[in-house]
Parts: sequence; structure tokens; C-alpha cells
Amino acid sequence: MAAALASCTPGDATDPGTPVDQVGSLVISIGGLPDGVAAQVAVNGPAGFFRAVAASATLAGLAPGAYTITIANVTHELSVYSASPGNQVVLVPAGGTASAAPVAYALATGFLTVSFAGLPGTAAAEIVITGPAGYSRTVAQPLTIAGLVPGTYVLEARQVHAGNSTWAAATPTVSVQVTASATPAAASFAYALSSGALTVTIAGLPSGATPSVRLSGPADYAAVLTSSSTITNMTPGTYTVTPDPVIVSSDTWRAPGPFTVEVPVGEVPVATSVTYALATGRLTLMASGPVVAVTQATFHVSGPGGYAATASSGATLAGLVPGAYTVTANSVNTGTATYVATPASQTANVTASATPTAASATWALATGSLFVGLTGLPGGVNPNVLVAGPNGFSATVETSTTLHNLAPGSYTITAASVNSGVHVYAPSPAQRVVSVQASLTATQAPVVYALNSALLSIAVTGLPNGVPAAITVTGPGGFQQAVTGSVTLSGLVPGLYQISAVVVTTGGAFVPTPAFQSLTLNPSVTIVNASVAYAPAVNSLTVTISGLPAGVPASVSVTGPGGFAAMVTASQTLSGIPAGSYTITAATVGESCSAYTPSPASQGVTVGPADNVNASVAYSGGAGGMLNLCVENVHITQAVQTYAGAVPLVAGRNGLVRVFVKANQANAAQPAVRVRFYQGLTLVHTLTIPAPGSSVPVAVTEGSLSASWNATVSGSLLQPGLSILADVDPANTIAESSDADNSFPANGTPAPLTIQSASTLNIRLIPVIQANGDTGRITASNTAAFIDPMQRMFPVAAIDADLHAPYVSTTPQLQSGGGNWSTMLNEINMLRVAEGSSRYYYGVVRTGYSSGVAGMGYIGLPASIGWDYPASGPGVMAHELGHNFGRYHAPCGGPQGVDPQWPTATHPNAQIGHYGYDLVAGVLKGPTTNVDLMSYCDPEWISDYTYKAILTYRQSNPMIASRVSSAAGRGLLVWGRIERGTLVLEPAFDVDAPPSLPARTGPNRLEAFGPAGESLFSFSFAADPIADAPDPEAQTFAFVIPASMWRGIDPARLRLSAQGRTVERRSTGAASP
Repeated sequence: MAAALASCTPGDATDPGTPVDQVGSLVISIGGLPDGVAAQVAVNGPAGFFRAVAASATLAGLAPGAYTITIANVTHELSVYSASPGNQVVLVPAGGTASAAPVAYALATGFLTVSFAGLPGTAAAEIVITGPAGYSRTVAQPLTIAGLVPGTYVLEARQVHAGNSTWAAATPTVSVQVTASATPAAASFAYALSSGALTVTIAGLPSGATPSVRLSGPADYAAVLTSSSTITNMTPGTYTVTPDPVIVSSDTWRAPGPFTVEVPVGEVPVATSVTYALATGRLTLMASGPVVAVTQATFHVSGPGGYAATASSGATLAGLVPGAYTVTANSVNTGTATYVATPASQTANVTASATPTAASATWALATGSLFVGLTGLPGGVNPNVLVAGPNGFSATVETSTTLHNLAPGSYTITAASVNSGVHVYAPSPAQRVVSVQASLTATQAPVVYALNSALLSIAVTGLPNGVPAAITVTGPGGFQQAVTGSVTLSGLVPGLYQISAVVVTTGGAFVPTPAFQSLTLNPSVTIVNASVAYAPAVNSLTVTISGLPAGVPASVSVTGPGGFAAMVTASQTLSGIPAGSYTITAATVGESCSAYTPSPASQGVTVGPADNVNASVAYSGGAGGMLNLCVENVHITQAVQTYAGAVPLVAGRNGLVRVFVKANQANAAQPAVRVRFYQGLTLVHTLTIPAPGSSVPVAVTEGSLSASWNATVSGSLLQPGLSILADVDPANTIAESSDADNSFPANGTPAPLTIQSASTLNIRLIPVIQANGDTGRITASNTAAFIDPMQRMFPVAAIDADLHAPYVSTTPQLQSGGGNWSTMLNEINMLRVAEGSSRYYYGVVRTGYSSGVAGMGYIGLPASIGWDYPASGPGVMAHELGHNFGRYHAPCGGPQGVDPQWPTATHPNAQIGHYGYDLVAGVLKGPTTNVDLMSYCDPEWISDYTYKAILTYRQSNPMIASRVSSAAGRGLLVWGRIERGTLVLEPAFDVDAPPSLPARTGPNRLEAFGPAGESLFSFSFAADPIADAPDPEAQTFAFVIPASMWRGIDPARLRLSAQGRTVERRSTGAASP
């Protein structure tokens, strides 16, 4: 078998000796390939048969079975041919019939011809071809590409840069469809020139200067040219040429622009030019005058476009925009003198030129000095000298001082007397007016102090222990002082003094010796002695009184020699009285609507040194058994009133008149009451009041409106000088035992009313915006509700309340314990001082709590704050305004800072003490059931004590106390606080406001210093206490220091000294907040 196989031919699959009817044959026919191109056909069959076939062939002698014919693609000249089908299985049977396996090749790829035209010379194209299966190729020359997989091909002809120009295809991107064909697909491109060029010529700048010309255009083109340039390969279109200013040695050169240039397609550049020219000018500043002024002289220059600069003499300002410039010559302050320029201001016209415009000014001395020399005082004693002059100037001098930088004019030096222990030193002169000229030589104003007081010792003897003497000392200038015992009077003005002593009748009668003496006191530190010796008198005067009911006091006065006077209310013996003539005067006595008349009404007696004299007074009268009516009392109340009417009335405020009528017995009488008002002797108004009930009460009941005859009195009637007269039963329709007591006053003369004028209470309410955005809820719609309690209770005729714009505070959200309330209060006071207002400032705040601190205010200073709750906010405001009127707390509810003068005996636990009356509601306020609004208790009303104190305060205390009083002007707002031992000096601000200096000296000191450390001002002050603050010692301050006190130098540093500590702050000089 092996031998047989070895002899087989390649086409045979069987042994040659195998019979023909046991083998088969396979005809493979191949077509479709180009001539001479071999196919790639593989035949695999039984028993490992394999045969590679390259052309049509017949395979004979094949073992019967299945044959696999595998056909591979054929590549020829980059083209690919593929057969269909690609693989087949053919059964070859045994026998004479051959099996057929046809193989038909066909072209499987295509061709693409790429052509272009229009490029210059040998310029290569850049055509990017992309196609199926990630195909990508770039061609630079025309060609035909074979072997392409059929599909869509995209050809992109990119720009071609050649030399200084750019060419682009008219249609830069085309798509072609390549098919399996010998005929190529075609893509052609036509190139054409697509760029332009631009030449920019730059001229006009001085040698060495570098221009800056910005060029921008299509496709986000941007370039900066620093010299004349030609730009090529430019995208055609509109280009913008922007010449930038060029600064050369502070001068500015400019060219016209921006402008546009059209760049077309072409190789020849478009030409444009940029021509620079000098666009700015110069200004030279020159000063003349004294060397000290010229070396420090400065000019302030302002001009077009908001230009501003400050320069010294000799300076040249360059790079100025042409136009009119204002040149202001600043004053020169050397610390001791000020020089002012002429002209103070001028206009300089600057042109575009390298030659400067000139501006000059001449400085001359504009201030003078004043030397105040103080002599004559003992060591350690400071004088009290005030210097006042032009423009509101004011300075306090405490030692020999030269005041510099004074405006020329008249200055008044006022010196006050000074105490040193018990001695007084007086100045000479006490006041003088001097003229200060513009000069470096100080005007002299000496003040010489000399001792100007005397000492007088009066020794009093002879009186029993505890019995006061009755001595009066009178002297120069209306001096008068009562002396009740041995005493040394100090600080007396030298001159003639009289010592008068009168009889003392306490514990007997004691006669003085001498009764009168006169002496002259000269200025001296030596005490002048005088004495008064009292001795008992040995005579007597017995006054016997009869006819009065038991317990009814008489009204008898005894007067006699040496000023003797005694009041006798019952039978009495006056012993040891001075010898001489005595007058005994008895007055009618009224009791329970009954009158008792004395007899005699007056008598005279003489009492010798050893006489015992008797005198008698007999009363008669009484009501008997008939009805008698009397007017017990009349008063007018406007908020609170004592029964006796001791609370002053406020002019222009409505009131309620109450007439208290009483009968001596039960009755059914219903009399009317007539009330008449007089101005001088002229009757100006009459009221007739009907009976309030069915009978006249037999006792006064002040707590019932129905127990008195009442009527409203218009505020227009209540004016100073008004008097009142009331009478019951004016028509005399009721039978009485006596009509003599039907009037009040009983003598029929109108009683003067105490009516005081009170200015309108001006208030400014400020909604406060806190740092967290909370805003106090006060608007025009609820302002009336906030001031309502004050209109009802306070001694004011009118309240003018306005609404401030919201104030933005820097204080964090307010704390219920009051920890940061004083900080916000200080801001409100600062706002008041900065605005120079005469109103009381009340900040309305919103709190994040409903229980805690509700308000805070200064004592005696017109600023306070309070929360905005509608139910309690108005009452809080009235309480805090009470503090502003100088009121401390009333003792109820445990407040701090209780008024040490509170009348506890008559007003315990802050009771209002007397009946109040609400004019709006028409109701009485009980004296023991209502408490004063300055307490922490309820229900609240105002006591007579607080009412009178507020009225007195507003009449006697100015809104803002200051040593300087003038119109608004430039000043420095200095403010801060002293709290829990910490000193806080807030930022100072320049303000345009009236001066506001400390009203009183105190333990604290405020100082200011200039840039060189020179002292500008220094004064002591007492800070303002805060009521309701957690720290009872908390105080704040806010002052406006006028520029006239700065000595012509802006403060650079402030210093606050208090409680042994010091804090400093740089002065910002910023504008007010």
C-alpha cells in the first residue's frame, strides 16, 4: 500500500489500481479573474486529501465523499477580487459522472481619482480623505487610489499657505460614493486666493517712544503693533484699528481712533496710517511769601474728568487733559501760625503743549497769638479763665498760656473768682476785650489774681441747748445769711456787714446783746470776731382766748420789739419777752362751714421789763341750727394734684376744675357753683356747674368725682396771671345761716393760680435696623399710640413727634439681659449729636424676646431706646423719657438707681401719693392704688413729685448744654462709653453740626493731638449715666468739637482717660455715618 501511494499522481485520491467505477472526479471551473491572475482555491477531502487550485481544473480518481472547497480573495494591482460563494461542500460519487464546483470571482473594491487646480507653482495641496472602516489618508498631488472598500468617502481640502498668501478650495469638503468597480469615483477641487494684507504706518511719536496700536478683526483676530508693520495672510473683512495713548515722560500722546479698515482678497497690502500727536499739557505751581510758608505751601488742583492732585511749590504737573483747572492754594499751618494765600483760588487753562501753564500764589500771615498770663494764685490752685473770640472760638485757660493760630479780631477774656479752701481770689480785670492782629508777636492779656475774701466768726452764747439763735448777717451784693449758733463765715466779699439779732421765744424769751452791730471786713486770711450774748427776759404777756369749740385753734398773732413774733392758738403766757409795745391781732376762724369772729380783732399793750400784762380775745358766732353751705377748697388738675393745689399748672394744657362744697348738716340742697377766672382785674371766663348729686355732702370725699363740682377748663384759658374765684349758690336761692363762707377764697378776692409755661416737647422716633435685619416697628400709623401716655401724664401742652429714616445699627441682636443695649443707646445719642438736632431722640427696636430689658435711657440727656411691643412699648417710652428729664427710679419692683430724694414718707412703695386724673378717659387715679411710672410696678401713673420735677427740669435745663453755642459748622464727632471698667473710644467723624462740648467738668479727660504730637485740645468732662443698664456705673459721651478749637490742625490722634485707664484711637477724618 505504501508503494502504491508513493506512485500516485497529485491529482489522484485513490490507488491507481482502483477500478474506475469505485472512484469519482471533481471539475473546478474558475472565472472572473484577469488573465494571468491565479486563483486561491483549496480542496480538502476524505483521508486528508488536499489540493491547491490556481486555475480551472478536473480532479480525477477521487475517493467518493464530501469535499470542501475554500476560496480566498485575490489581490491584484491593489484591487481585491472575491468569489461567490466563498466556500462550498461538494459530494463526489463513485462512477463516471464528475461533480462540478464552479468558482466565480468578481471585483470587490473600487477606485477614487482625486484632482485639483488653481494652486501656485509647486504648492502642494492638503486633502484629507476619510472613509469606511476608519480609512484615512492625506494626499498632496492628484492621483487615483485603488483597493478602496466600497462606501462613502469624505474629502476635505484644507487651506494652503504659500508665501505670504493663502489659497482655499471653493468647495472645501465633498463626499463621493466608491463602488466595487473598475471605473474610479472622481473628486476634484478648484483652489483660489483667499487672504489679504494690511500695511499700518505709525508716525508722530517722539524718538524712542513705543506705540501701542491694537488690531482686531474676523475670526477673533487680535494683534498689538508696536511699530509700522505689514500683516499678511489675513482673513478678508473689516478690521478695527485702536491706537492706545502713549505716555512719554508724563506727557500723553494720542492718535485718532478707533477706526475700521476693509481688507479685501489680494496679495497687495491695503495701506492705513496712525499719526500720534501730543494730547496733554503741563501746569507749574509757584509759591511766594515768607520762607516758612513757601517751604510748606501746597496747592490742590482739580480739573476735567474728576482730576485731583495736591502738589508743593515748584512742582510741574504733567499729562493733564487740556481744559480749565481750579488751583486752590491751601493754608499753611506751622503749629503756631497760619498763612493764607492770595489768590486762594484761581483758574488755569491748560493746553496740549510741552510748555507748562503757570499758576502762582503769595502766602501771608493770617493769624495771631494771645498770651494770657496768670499770676497771684497760691500753688496748686487753678484759675478759671475763658477766652472767646471770632467764629465761635472758645478755650479754657488753666495756666499761663499762649494761644496760637487765632483768627484776627476781638477776644473776650473772662476770669472767674477761684476758691482756695475758705479763701476767694478775684481776678483783675474780671473781663477784658483785646484785639488780636495777624502777627507773630503775641497780644498780651495778663490776669492778676488777688485775695478777695474775708472771714467772720460769730460767737453765740446764753441760749439753752438746742435753742437756735435768731441772727441775720447782711452785707455787700445783697448777701444775707441766717445764723442759729456760733459759726465762722468764710469766702465773704470784703465790705460793710451788719449783724442783727432778735428775741428768741423758744423755751422762754431770750434777749440778744447787742441787737445790732456793724463792722467792715477787709481782704484777709485773719478771722474777724464778733459775739452775740442772749439773756433770759423776766416779764410776761398772758393772752386768754375764749368762745371757740373744743379743739378749734384760734388765729392770734403777737408782734413786738426787736422783731418779736409769736402765734397763739390757745390761751398762753409769753414770758421773758423784750420790754416795749406789742400788737395782738386775731383773725376769723372757720370750722365745718361755721365762722367765729374775734373781739377785739386788734389791740395794743405795753410790757415793761418787769410787767405781767393780760390781754383777752373772745370769739363768737357759729352756724346755729340752720343749713350752711361753704366752699371748702378749689383746685385744677391736669394729671395729678394735691388737695391744696400745690402742683403748678402748665399753660395751654386742658385741666379739670374741682370745687369741693360742704354742708354743716344733712340736706337735700342741689346748689350750682359758679367759677370765675380773672386776668388781673378783668373777668375773662365764667363757668356755672350744676350740682352733681341730690344733696351737698357733709364731708369732702376727694376720691369721688360725684362728690365735687367739676368742669373741664380749656388750655387756652390756662395762662400765666390767671386767678380763680368760686362761690356756691351764686343766685342765693338756698336759705343759709350765713352767706359769708359761700366763696373761695373766703375774702372774695380771686386766688392766683400757679401756671407755668412749658415748651413743646419735640421728639424724633427712629426705627432701628439691627445687624440681624430686625427693624423696630414704628411708623406714621402708630406714632400717636407711642406718645399717648406722655400726652396723658407729662406736664406738656403739646408734643411734636416726627419719624426719622431707619437707622442701620452695627450692634448685634439685643440681649434680654441688656448686655449690649448701652452700645445701641450710644449709637442713637451719637446720631443726635451728629445731626445737631434739638429733639429728643428715641430709638424703637425689635427684640427676639418678650421678657427682659425693654428700654434704656440717659439720665438728663435727650436720647433713649425701647422695644416696639404695642401693648407695653408706649409705657416704656414714657418711662425712658422720664430718665431723659433727670428722673431716677421710684422704689418699687426692685430697680437699680433709686431716686435718693424720693419722698418715701408720703409716697411709700412708689405710690403716686395724691389723686391723679386722666383727662382723656375722665377717671381718677387713686393715690395708694397707682404707682409712679418711674418704678417697675403697675398700674402706673405719674406722682406729683415726678410731675413737678419734670416740669422744673424742662424749664431749667437746656436740651444740649455747651460752652460754645453757634450755628452748624465743621466739627469732629467724638463719642464712646465707659462700661464695666472698659474704656471704648469709637471712630471719630467729620460732621457739619453745631458745637456740643461738655456741660460740666468731671473725672474723665478727652485730648486730641496733631500729626507731630502737638496738643490741640484737652478738657475734663463728666460722662452721661444710663438708667436701666445692667452695669449701674455705665456711662457714655458724645461731643462735637468745633474746628475752631483744633488750632488749624486736623486731629490725628485722640486719647480718652478715665478710671485710671487710657485708650487712644487714630482720627479717621472720614465723613459722618
